[in-house]
Amino acid sequence: MLADLLTLLWAPFLMCLVLTGIHAYLGVHVLAREGRLRGHRPCADRGPRATAAFLLGHEMGHWESYASGLSATILGALVWR
Repeated sequence: MLADLLTLLWAPFLMCLVLTGIHAYLGVHVLAREGRLRGHRPCADRGPRATAAFLLGHEMGHWESYASGLSATILGALVWR
Protein backbone atom coordinates (compact mmCIF):
# COMPACT_ATOMS: atom_id res chain seq x y z
CA MET A 1 0.00 0.00 0.00
CA LEU A 2 2.76 2.46 0.91
CA ALA A 3 4.72 1.48 -2.18
CA ASP A 4 1.66 2.24 -4.35
CA LEU A 5 1.27 5.61 -2.68
CA LEU A 6 4.92 6.51 -3.25
CA THR A 7 4.68 5.37 -6.86
CA LEU A 8 1.70 7.64 -7.37
CA LEU A 9 2.99 10.73 -5.56
CA TRP A 10 6.69 10.94 -6.46
CA ALA A 11 6.12 13.01 -9.63
CA PRO A 12 3.83 15.66 -8.04
CA PHE A 13 6.24 15.96 -5.12
CA LEU A 14 9.16 16.48 -7.50
CA MET A 15 7.20 19.16 -9.40
CA CYS A 16 6.48 20.97 -6.13
CA LEU A 17 10.19 21.08 -5.40
CA VAL A 18 10.97 22.33 -8.92
CA LEU A 19 8.34 25.08 -8.76
CA THR A 20 9.53 26.17 -5.32
CA GLY A 21 13.07 26.44 -6.66
CA ILE A 22 11.98 28.43 -9.71
CA HIS A 23 9.95 30.88 -7.62
CA ALA A 24 12.78 31.35 -5.13
CA TYR A 25 15.29 31.97 -7.93
CA LEU A 26 13.08 34.50 -9.71
CA GLY A 27 12.10 36.18 -6.46
CA VAL A 28 15.73 36.76 -5.53
CA HIS A 29 16.33 38.42 -8.91
CA VAL A 30 13.26 40.64 -8.57
CA LEU A 31 14.42 41.78 -5.13
CA ALA A 32 17.99 42.29 -6.35
CA ARG A 33 16.72 44.65 -9.05
CA GLU A 34 14.53 46.40 -6.50
CA GLY A 35 11.45 45.29 -8.39
CA ARG A 36 8.12 46.54 -7.26
CA LEU A 37 5.02 44.38 -7.43
CA ARG A 38 2.53 47.22 -7.19
CA GLY A 39 0.83 46.26 -10.43
CA HIS A 40 -0.66 43.10 -8.99
CA ARG A 41 -2.45 44.69 -6.06
CA PRO A 42 -5.54 46.06 -7.88
CA CYS A 43 -6.15 42.67 -9.49
CA ALA A 44 -6.08 41.02 -6.07
CA ASP A 45 -9.06 43.16 -4.99
CA ARG A 46 -11.29 41.76 -7.71
CA GLY A 47 -11.62 38.22 -6.35
CA PRO A 48 -13.10 39.09 -2.96
CA ARG A 49 -15.44 41.60 -4.58
CA ALA A 50 -16.68 39.02 -7.10
CA THR A 51 -17.21 36.59 -4.21
CA ALA A 52 -19.18 39.25 -2.34
CA ALA A 53 -21.33 39.82 -5.43
CA PHE A 54 -22.04 36.08 -5.59
CA LEU A 55 -23.01 36.04 -1.92
CA LEU A 56 -25.36 38.97 -2.52
CA GLY A 57 -27.22 36.85 -5.05
CA HIS A 58 -25.64 37.84 -8.35
CA GLU A 59 -24.89 34.88 -10.61
CA MET A 60 -21.35 34.40 -11.82
CA GLY A 61 -21.20 35.28 -15.49
CA HIS A 62 -23.84 38.01 -15.36
CA TRP A 63 -23.05 41.66 -15.80
CA GLU A 64 -23.59 42.45 -12.11
CA SER A 65 -20.73 40.24 -10.98
CA TYR A 66 -18.45 41.58 -13.73
CA ALA A 67 -19.34 45.17 -12.85
CA SER A 68 -18.67 44.48 -9.18
CA GLY A 69 -15.25 42.99 -9.88
CA LEU A 70 -14.35 45.73 -12.36
CA SER A 71 -15.35 48.48 -9.92
CA ALA A 72 -13.14 46.92 -7.25
CA THR A 73 -10.23 46.75 -9.71
CA ILE A 74 -10.62 50.38 -10.75
CA LEU A 75 -11.00 51.53 -7.15
CA GLY A 76 -7.94 49.54 -6.14
CA ALA A 77 -5.92 51.01 -9.01
CA LEU A 78 -6.87 54.53 -7.97
CA VAL A 79 -6.13 53.95 -4.29
CA TRP A 80 -2.79 52.16 -4.79
CA ARG A 81 -1.44 54.67 -7.30
